[in-house]
Amino acid sequence: MTSTSTRIVLVDDHPIVRSGIATLFSLNDDLEVVGEAGSVAEGKEVIAVHDPDIAILDLRLPDGPGLDVARWIAEHNRPTRCIVLTSVPTDRALVAAYETGAVNAFLTKEADIKPLLTAIREVSAGRSLLDAFAVREASARLHEYGLNHLDMLSPREREVADLVASGFSDAQIAEKCHISLSTVRNGLSSAYSKLNIDTRTQLVRLLWMAQIDADVV
Repeated sequence: MTSTSTRIVLVDDHPIVRSGIATLFSLNDDLEVVGEAGSVAEGKEVIAVHDPDIAILDLRLPDGPGLDVARWIAEHNRPTRCIVLTSVPTDRALVAAYETGAVNAFLTKEADIKPLLTAIREVSAGRSLLDAFAVREASARLHEYGLNHLDMLSPREREVADLVASGFSDAQIAEKCHISLSTVRNGLSSAYSKLNIDTRTQLVRLLWMAQIDADVV
């Protein structure tokens, strides 16, 4: 490695993924993996010890979202800059990554190694690849999907919606919740209105997306 190598920490709970990335990086003289971690807690510890230039973060870790590492970096004013490398590139995750203030690139694991190498070198040079316009577009889509409105649902409306997403019919929901069929249907109608959707299929998709986001942000 050269004296100007970019020092990297890999934070991913799959050892094979870390090993594969580290091997690819070893083919580049300007990149050096100085530490690895498989959880949020380990990520913080390794970064505290090594103060790497770059931390490459998975979004899903056993003890919490990978973005918690980025938030910790920002809160403690550490110099490490973060790149998210994920298999779940949702709009909410993108917006949340931007809001940490420590994430400078957001890539998918399906991407070729070249975009990742480019991102590392750009971010290491002080540039950010998180475009504010792209983040605004993601925020707009969240609004359009209704994800930002889920908190507007009453406890009963959310309970009914979750049961719909689990595949229960209106009659089954009424029996399970000990309420009338009309109460179920009124609750769904109110939820549709608040979420700006029209169909059961849209509701199921919305809640599925929300569950994915709950795991990564």
